[in-house]
Amino acid sequence: MDECVKYAKERQAFGAAIGTYQAIAFKIARMEVRAHAGHAPPTTMLAALMLAGRPFQEGGLRSPKLVASEAAMDNARDATQVFGGYGFMNEYPVARHYPRQQDPRDR
Repeated sequence: MDECVKYAKERQAFGAAIGTYQAIAFKIARMEVRAHAGHAPPTTMLAALMLAGRPFQEGGLRSPKLVASEAAMDNARDATQVFGGYGFMNEYPVARHYPRQQDPRDR
């Protein structure tokens, strides 16, 4: 996500940085929300159980893991879109986060 923000500030289109356009700004904002939402539930859940002195099971974390993994995949796809064609070039860091062959929505 940090790379997207940096790129959106640098990349110019139609005389302005692409980050100033609403579509890109909203895409980056959604990425930030997903990143925080995917991280907070498991951490909060584990902390609450530990503070209460209750045991926790690995199986109880399935839902938060699913949310986090889907958020990571969605963010990787959106980052690739922000970078445009450069998002698929290995010279840019975004390319390594989004293996196209693993996302069935692109088939």
